[in-house]
Amino acid sequence: MYANDVHAAVSQVQEADKVTAVQVEAMIAAGPGLFPPNQAGVWTIVTSVPMRIAPRLIVEFEDPRYQAEVIELRPGDTRLATVRVRFRVFDQKANAYVKTSVPILSIALDAEF
Repeated sequence: MYANDVHAAVSQVQEADKVTAVQVEAMIAAGPGLFPPNQAGVWTIVTSVPMRIAPRLIVEFEDPRYQAEVIELRPGDTRLATVRVRFRVFDQKANAYVKTSVPILSIALDAEF
């Protein structure tokens, strides 16, 4: 998922500043983990390791009126549930979903063995 972004960025680097294959792989491995909301306001978290079951999501926002609501994957997407958590931000004051980025203080994935 993140590899496409890295490869696109690297392709725009000038000859003098060539990026090595090792550096590209390191950038992909580090990955951002959290991807900002898409046009529908859906945020995506990619876990660093696959999990047997999807972890619980705990998000602390800068503004307490926001609340994260996990989006359940469609039945055909069950293989992605082990590496991806998707959520939307609900604004309790406006009683609507937020489709833009909002300040987040912390995110935790709570999983059981």
